[in-house]
Amino acid sequence: MTWTIEERSWSDPAGAALRRAQRAELDARYGCDDHEPGGPPSASDIDLFLVACGEAPAVADPAVADPAVAEPPAADPADAVPPAAVPADAVPAGAAGGSGRAASAGGARPGSAPAIGCGALRRLTDHSAEIKRMYVAPGHRGSGVATAILRALEDAAVRRGWTTLRLETGSEQPEAIRFYRREGYREIPLYGVYRGSTISRCFERDLRDR
Repeated sequence: MTWTIEERSWSDPAGAALRRAQRAELDARYGCDDHEPGGPPSASDIDLFLVACGEAPAVADPAVADPAVAEPPAADPADAVPPAAVPADAVPAGAAGGSGRAASAGGARPGSAPAIGCGALRRLTDHSAEIKRMYVAPGHRGSGVATAILRALEDAAVRRGWTTLRLETGSEQPEAIRFYRREGYREIPLYGVYRGSTISRCFERDLRDR
């Protein structure tokens, strides 16, 4: 499977559809629609939104994949890409390609490859940002695209001078917890709007250690 990762606006229809699909999966998992402390991100506070577009679905069991990261806990070893395996210059500004392909920002649109995953960054301070809306569609889970989106977000953060990335996931998302730990994130105390939450788990990575 090959894919491209490109920067799009928060209002992009394909990206919005991915976010709605993620929301529906998480609502079903938590049994409610009130599982995001502090409220959802919006166009006014998201600094970067990336969308992955793929050409063919991966063979994976969506039942074992977490909707927030879309990588199964026992992915094929080929998908277990360590942080150092994707060099910083492999993802030019606004675009990245799976299997070594690069695409210009905004390249894939309706009529070409479908949108299969997404991820966003929200600035926290002058030196840190938060990962939001990491998601890959069920038919493409286990392909390695979640790792590729995460690496692209990290590269974009470095270009903006952000040395720390943080994120919040949930207690009912063990696959997400395993994924972020595998990708170099360490668990930290709850921060910001997540303080006091009974379901939140927070993680952080110092990008200077990549």
